[in-house]
Amino acid sequence: MATATQNFTGSDTEDPEERDAEEPQAESEEDEPKYGIGVLAGLEWSPVPNAELEDTEINALKELVKKGSKRDYPARLVEVIQTWEAALFYRGFQFLIPQRGGGWIIPGESTGYGPSMQMDLALLPTNIYSARAQMIIAALTRTVPSVRFAPQQADNDAAITAAESAEKFARVIKRNNDLIMVQTDASRYLWTDGRFGYWSRYVKDGQKFGWEEDDEPDDLVPENEPVEPQPTPVEGAAAANTPESAETAKETGEGETTVEKEASEEVPVKRTPRGQEVRTAHGKLEMKLVPMMANDIDEVDMLFLENEVDEGRAKGMFPWIADKIKAGTNQAAASGEIARLARQKVKLGMQSTYVTSD
Repeated sequence: MATATQNFTGSDTEDPEERDAEEPQAESEEDEPKYGIGVLAGLEWSPVPNAELEDTEINALKELVKKGSKRDYPARLVEVIQTWEAALFYRGFQFLIPQRGGGWIIPGESTGYGPSMQMDLALLPTNIYSARAQMIIAALTRTVPSVRFAPQQADNDAAITAAESAEKFARVIKRNNDLIMVQTDASRYLWTDGRFGYWSRYVKDGQKFGWEEDDEPDDLVPENEPVEPQPTPVEGAAAANTPESAETAKETGEGETTVEKEASEEVPVKRTPRGQEVRTAHGKLEMKLVPMMANDIDEVDMLFLENEVDEGRAKGMFPWIADKIKAGTNQAAASGEIARLARQKVKLGMQSTYVTSD
C-alpha cells in the first residue's frame, strides 16, 4: 500500500520541541486514505490485514507472473483462437476471416458479409450454432442443483457443526446471488469454451449493497429495540408552559433557537459499506491454467484470472493508489497477450483490426 507523507514547517517563533512533537500526528493523519474499500466502487475484502511486502518480495511476485504468462504459449494461443471463433459464432457472426498472427476478422460491408448483413438472417444461411446453444443452455438451467453438506467423520462434533453451518451459509449465498444467471453464464462457457470456472469472493460495495452506521448496535431487533416513553397530551402542555421550556426556546442573536442550534451542530454519523458474497463464472479467455496439460484442478500450479475494467472504476476500487492507475493503449497483439484482444473484440463485436484505448 502506498503511503503519502508531508513535511510541515513552522514559523520562527514556534518552539522547535513542540513542532517536532506535532509532526508525527500530522503525518499519521495524512497517511490515512480519504476513502476506504467499497466506498466508491466494489472490491473483494478479507478480514486478514494487508501484508506489507518488501521490494524484493514484490519483484519476486512480478517475475513469477511473467514466467507464468509465458508458459505453454503455443497451446494457449490455439486455445484462445478456437474460443474466440466460437464466441463470435454464438454472437451471430458466422462469416469470419482468419488474420495473420491469430484471431478473426469480420468481413467488411463491401464484401456483402459485413456485420449489418450478417444480422439479416433472411438473406443468409441460418446460424444453427446459436440456436442449438440456446437449447443446451435452457436444458442445463432448468433449476439450480441442490447441495447437501455432510460431515466427513460422523462421530466428529466439529465436523457436524461445520456441516450445519455450511447449510445456513449456502442459503445466504443463494439469497445474495442470482444463481440462475450465474449458471447460465457457466453453461454458455461450456458450449463455446468447453471449460469454465467459478470465482467466489466477499465484496464490499456501499453503492450496491448499502451502508451500515458505525454507532448502530449489531444485535438490535424490533423485539429488543428501546422505546422512549411518550408524554401524554396533558403532560406535554404542562411542560411547554414551564419557565425552563421558555428559556430553552429563547432566540439567539443569530435568529435561531437554542434547540435548533444544538441540532445543527450534531456530528455526522460515520458509515461503512456493507458486503456480501459474490459469485461469477469465467471462461477460457479470462482464465489461463498453468500447466496446460493438467487433467485436474489440483494439478494446476498457477491460475490467471484476467479482466478489464474502466479507468474510473479502477481508481474507485483502489483510491489510495488512484494517481498511479493509468489507462494504456491496446498493445495486446504486439506483446503476445492475444487473450486480451479476444476479450475486447468479442464483447464489443467489432473487427480485430480496430485498435481502441478502452
